[in-house]
Amino acid sequence: MIQFFRSHFPETQQENWPLFCHKIALPLRNRHLNKPRTPRPDDFLHTRKRWDKLTIIFATVTALISILPAWYFQQIKYLLLPILPLCGWFVRYSIPEEGIPVSTSENKNFNEAAYFFGIWSLAWLIIYLPFRFELLPAPAGISVGWTITFIWIPGLYWRLFLMYRREHQRDLEDANLSVQEWEVGNSSSD
Repeated sequence: MIQFFRSHFPETQQENWPLFCHKIALPLRNRHLNKPRTPRPDDFLHTRKRWDKLTIIFATVTALISILPAWYFQQIKYLLLPILPLCGWFVRYSIPEEGIPVSTSENKNFNEAAYFFGIWSLAWLIIYLPFRFELLPAPAGISVGWTITFIWIPGLYWRLFLMYRREHQRDLEDANLSVQEWEVGNSSSD
């Protein structure tokens, strides 16, 4: 159907064809050819079992961390914190049973964003917790938690914006190759 519309409508009406070809048309046409790639030397295999281990580790860490505020504030609601990583356990079903080879060099952008998110969150906690545990006096009439959060969120969104902009730039560069591959595939099938 894509090939029909591509050949029957003028190119002036077809907006952003290279990116569409790269993201949608080629993967649809080549879906039967998509085999799991062979692992490279810098790859590690991300499996459901690995995801289970990560979920258990994060749930355990958050359970241990939740004990302190639950004891300090004498409120049991803080013990529900481990539910958050346990909700992420359902992501394991999006991973094929044979696993996914993940390249550390190709995912450099994601890894940088993950490190930033971890450090940025730790900075938020370091600033917020002294006010929450009343180790530092909070200014009168100001909610310190919300103020710090309003400062924290723009930094997080800026980093995500940069990550997606780099990924989009990479897709635009790869789009020209995808158009060439599309044209070669269509001329060989004629």
